[in-house]
Amino acid sequence: LAVAQQFQAQTIVILPLAVFAGAARALRVHTGDQTAVLMRRTRSMTVFNFIDAVAALAGSAVGVHFGGVVGAAIGCLAGTLVGSTAAMAFVVARMGLRLPLAALAGVLAASAIMGVGLRLVPAPIGALGLAAQIVAGALIYTAAILVLFPQARRVARTGFAFVAERRGSDP
Repeated sequence: LAVAQQFQAQTIVILPLAVFAGAARALRVHTGDQTAVLMRRTRSMTVFNFIDAVAALAGSAVGVHFGGVVGAAIGCLAGTLVGSTAAMAFVVARMGLRLPLAALAGVLAASAIMGVGLRLVPAPIGALGLAAQIVAGALIYTAAILVLFPQARRVARTGFAFVAERRGSDP
């Protein structure tokens, strides 16, 4: 709805690729890079950021040559995966990072549940419908996280109890 009609077909293909590339980069930045910062090994992550950037740009260039805009998105994703995989392998092997695979699986499962839930409803019509679907997606994801992660339920209950307690003590 937010994309001009002549670009919608390509956007439908490119957007998931871009989201996947962003997720891979976010995982690297929020785990690999942060581990390096905590271990005071920032120079190594600068190298991996450079590798990521060069690989993503090279992948995009090759991709645009062979597949146009969609090829560029695929190439960028491939380059990002190369850089992110190298960085994560480094922090696991050299810095002892233990990836929380169960937590990652839970987040992926919650994302899949949200995606399936949103696919089951008709496409939104208009801005209000789009806003409603975004809110529905956030609620589905939140519910899935609360079901899959008992510690998240405890944190949520504690937060709500704190707010209720504060409201009860207000004059």
